Amino acid sequence: MNREQSLVATLFIGLLDLWIVPLLSGAGSWYSLRSRTGGQYLIERVKRILIPLYGIGAFILLPLHA
Repeated sequence: MNREQSLVATLFIGLLDLWIVPLLSGAGSWYSLRSRTGGQYLIERVKRILIPLYGIGAFILLPLHA
């Protein structure tokens, strides 16, 4: 690692980190909503995000915690 740090590069990476994920997520949602209704989109998100998240939490993490 280099001991010298570039202030410009640090600020650029910081701003990029703040904005790139929300922009990509928003663009993905926008393109997805062009071909689906709002209800279909919501059902897809629940199936892809909430069910696996709840399943992992309930069946893997909670028994390990107990």
